[in-house]
Amino acid sequence: MNRILKAAAYYFAAVFGAGFVLGTVRVLWLAPQLGARAAELLETPIMLVVMLVAARSIEAPTLIVSVEDDLYGTYASAKYTAAHIRNARFVGYPSGGHLLAGHNDEVMAELKAFLGGSSAVGMAR
Repeated sequence: MNRILKAAAYYFAAVFGAGFVLGTVRVLWLAPQLGARAAELLETPIMLVVMLVAARSIEAPTLIVSVEDDLYGTYASAKYTAAHIRNARFVGYPSGGHLLAGHNDEVMAELKAFLGGSSAVGMAR
């Protein structure tokens, strides 16, 4: 469990830290010069590289859950991240939004199984 927490903390720190720095640069310098959308498009590939590098360095069991209709667009990047982490399991649902509405029991079962409780259920893909 300690290994999992260290890996999660590392990934969070790397991705959040990069996002914070790049977001600051985007908002303060790029967006006023290029416009918001162009600035976001410049930031996106850099964040993808940061996510990939951080994900590839994780060697702890990892569970990633996402929903296709999440308006934040997390599904593709969650699936991509899971594909690049050793021992990762991706669980995706077609609907439920950012809060995974309607999937509470399934997600809790996945979490329990991941943490060593019981067998997983749900619409895992």
